[in-house]
Amino acid sequence: MRVAVIGGGLAGCATAIALRNVGAEVTVFEAASQPRREGQSVSLLMNGTAAFAALGVGPQPGHRITKLTSLQHRSGRRLSTIDAAALEARFGHPYVVVSRRELLDPLLGALDGSIVYAKRATTVENTPSGAGVHFADGTSEGADLVVVADGARSALRLSLWPADQGQFFSFAFQGTVDLHPDYPSADTAFLCMGPGVFTGTFPTTNGQVGWFIDQRAEVPARPPAPVKNYLLSRFRDWSGPLRALIEATPEEEVDAEVYPIYVRRPRWGKGRVVLAGDAAHSLNPALGQGTNQAFTDAVALGAAVSTSRAADEVLATYSRSRSRRATMFWRMAKMTLHPALARFSDLARWNSDGMATRSWRLLTRPDPVVRAALASEGRSAK
Repeated sequence: MRVAVIGGGLAGCATAIALRNVGAEVTVFEAASQPRREGQSVSLLMNGTAAFAALGVGPQPGHRITKLTSLQHRSGRRLSTIDAAALEARFGHPYVVVSRRELLDPLLGALDGSIVYAKRATTVENTPSGAGVHFADGTSEGADLVVVADGARSALRLSLWPADQGQFFSFAFQGTVDLHPDYPSADTAFLCMGPGVFTGTFPTTNGQVGWFIDQRAEVPARPPAPVKNYLLSRFRDWSGPLRALIEATPEEEVDAEVYPIYVRRPRWGKGRVVLAGDAAHSLNPALGQGTNQAFTDAVALGAAVSTSRAADEVLATYSRSRSRRATMFWRMAKMTLHPALARFSDLARWNSDGMATRSWRLLTRPDPVVRAALASEGRSAK
C-alpha cells in the first residue's frame, strides 16, 4: 500500500513509522524547509510511552516523573498526590516529560530520509484510484491512502469539513527554565487549580523545568504584551513554584508561547483520506493527552492497515478502534474548559490520594490496540 503522510511533526512521523512497520510504502510531506525541532516539553503518560514502545524506535527518552501533587493555590497546602510510580509498575510503562526535540529526533532517525520538505499541501481528495494531495508549488501526489497529520490548525481538515472550525475556549501559556535548587522535587509535577485557571509545573530533560497555564474562562483576546507582566500580576497571590518559574522565564519567550485553545470533535476521515493526531482531535494542554493520543492513533492506523484487505476498509477499522477513547477525551476537554468551571477552584480537595490515583489509572491505561501491538511483539502493557 502506498501512503502519503501530510505533516512531519510528532504525529506524522509516528504514523509513518507505524505504517512502515506493517509493510506500507510511506512518504512524508512537510511544509517547513527542515525538521521543526523547536517547542516546549511534552508529557508522555503511561498510555503514551506504551504507544511509543509499540513503534519500536528505541529506548524511551525523557525525565521520569513519580508523583503528581495538587496544591491549594493560595496556601500551597498539599491536597492530593497521584502515585505515578505505582501506575508505572501496574502498566509497565513510565510517565516521562521530554523536550520536543529529544522526542522527535529518534522518530526522524527511524524514517531514514523518507521525508520531503518544503512541500505545503493545500487540498486532499478522494480519486477513482485512491486519494490525492495537491501542493502549493502546483504539484500533486497520488497514493492508495493519504494521512492528514498537519496539526491542531489543520488546513486540510477544513478543506474536508469547511464549517468545522472547532470551539474556541481561551488561551494557554507555557515556558521552560533551568531547574532551580529550590524547586521542591526533581521527580514531582505540581498541579494547581484557581479561579478560571489550571496550572502545572514539571521537571523535564536537560536539568530544566516546564510550566503551563490553561485559562478556563472564555476571554475575548490574547493578553497584550508583555504577557509576562500580565501573568505575574494574575498570580501574585499564589503559592507554589509557578510564580518563580514565570519570573525566571525571559519575557520574549513568554510572549511567544501563547496559544489559543481550540477543542475539535474527533473526525477520522473520508474514504481513503484519514486523519491522525491533533488534526483528528485537538485537546487542551492541561489534559496532557495530545501527543499520547497522536502516538496511539499511529499504532491504531498501523494495525488497521495490517488487518484490512483493501485500502477502502482502513478508515472503518481505524475509526472503530479509536472513536470511544478519543471521544471520551474530547468530552473531558469541553467539560474542564467550560466557563462555568471558572467559578470553582481547588476541586482536588475532595480527592484522596487513592481516589486521585484510581482516576489517573483509568485515564492513562494503554489503549487495547496498543496492548495488542505490544503483545504481538512479545512485550506487554497491562
